[in-house]
Amino acid sequence: ATDGLPPASPRASLSRPAPVIPQFYFPPGIAVTPPEEEARLCRRADELFGSGMDDRLGIDALRDVCAQVAGLPRFFAAKLVERLGENVPVGGSEVDSGRATVAKVDFLNFWKSELKDASLGGRVFAVLKQPGAKYVIPPDWHAVMQELLETHAGLDFLRDTKEFQARYVETVIARIYYTLDRRGLGRL
Repeated sequence: ATDGLPPASPRASLSRPAPVIPQFYFPPGIAVTPPEEEARLCRRADELFGSGMDDRLGIDALRDVCAQVAGLPRFFAAKLVERLGENVPVGGSEVDSGRATVAKVDFLNFWKSELKDASLGGRVFAVLKQPGAKYVIPPDWHAVMQELLETHAGLDFLRDTKEFQARYVETVIARIYYTLDRRGLGRL
């Protein structure tokens, strides 16, 4: 073929290799992480956590781990602390004050078992749901929404009014379930 025109016969098109299109849809939310990408992410986790397996990070430093290693939004750090932190009650004041920490070994175990081979949607689901659950319920969103309220510049106007913050969180969660929970079960 010349001048960008298609070949004159079907046989001529068989001689050219077909373009390789990477897989972009993963039915159950599973996308296998290539070994070189996994090695790069593990190196980055070592840089952020430190070299020891007992090294711990607070919520502020865990935001970088969320973004750079797990590929999650930074405001998921509070939910990771809630999920993996030691002795942290759900919605407890330890998460709010930043005293709760996550050990490197706990994060790496969670990464390997839940996040490594999951798509972005699968990772979000794995962080949001309670351990062992097969669905997400409205209270699972509270740590994420609270972190978003505290860190998002566009929501500064709500910082001084706790009552409006609570109503904002309820409204956003209700909208999520109204849009995605077609059967009205109260779970995703």
